[in-house]
Amino acid sequence: MDPKLKIVVSLKGKIYKYPRSRYTEKQNEWSRNKRAVDPLKKREETSLYRIRYPERIRAYKEVDKALKKGVLTREKCRDCENEDTHAHHEDYTKPLEVIWLCGRHHKLEHQKIKSNIISI
Repeated sequence: MDPKLKIVVSLKGKIYKYPRSRYTEKQNEWSRNKRAVDPLKKREETSLYRIRYPERIRAYKEVDKALKKGVLTREKCRDCENEDTHAHHEDYTKPLEVIWLCGRHHKLEHQKIKSNIISI
């Protein structure tokens, strides 16, 4: 995998590859424009998320604490061996039981979960 490329997977599964500098500039421009329109919107969205999903916030914090204390160690992605990984929780009531996934596979995992919920 080329570290100079940013790989983005759309919700429909389409894969885009951008030079990291271009992607970062694009994201920064989008963020600036969004904040210019409504500077408090991001803060409001974050607050609502924390209110709606307190168990998720608790689980994220537990993982952060465990990583800092050395109780948990960050592992390679389960699917592709990438070392830049996120902790994925199957069950938020068990905060230290995580699956390590890279950003791409983490997003795909959530898409699978979302599609299973919709199809049921």
